[in-house]
Amino acid sequence: KTFINKESRGISANMNFLYNHSKGLFIIPLSTDDWLTSDNIEEKINYFKQHPEFGMVYNNAWSYNYDTGEKKVCLKKNRFKGGWVLKEILKKNFISTAGCMIQRRTLETVGLFDENSLLEDWDMWIRIAEKFPIGFIDKELAFYGIKEGVNTTGNIEYLSKGYAYVQNKYSHYKEIQESKKYIARLESYYYASKEPSLKSLLF
Repeated sequence: KTFINKESRGISANMNFLYNHSKGLFIIPLSTDDWLTSDNIEEKINYFKQHPEFGMVYNNAWSYNYDTGEKKVCLKKNRFKGGWVLKEILKKNFISTAGCMIQRRTLETVGLFDENSLLEDWDMWIRIAEKFPIGFIDKELAFYGIKEGVNTTGNIEYLSKGYAYVQNKYSHYKEIQESKKYIARLESYYYASKEPSLKSLLF
């Protein structure tokens, strides 16, 4: 089934809208510039058959550059972890969103996507990790599309607002302090290398 909004509602609101119109036992969020490999769903269903207690499962992915046609394994690969990963996911969002699968009962337990969060995926992973172990399949089972000037990963001001919201929301966890240090280093590198200016110097 296809649903089309007459006006932009944002990612979280769209996700919640679609969830409320779905009936399946498993949910796969997928952006329009990403796609799954032919064996993705089979691998995930088999994983949940063996590990029904897990709240979600994610995979490694290929990154695909639409401008150059270059394909390569996502750089996060050496950071991926599975199991009870709450402490780790609070410090840094290492989960590859492209191709992840969430059990319906997981969302029934932790709630739907936070429509006030700009980083809806990180916020959701934290809430899932509070209640469930998270599975990881060490295979490239999806393609993450990259377009120059389009992906939010290159919008440092957008990301800064998103990080601040999540960090404030979960400030009761001491691990959030590690996240703040990591983001400060990330922003410093970005401003020094991408935007050398008086604004960057003041930062």
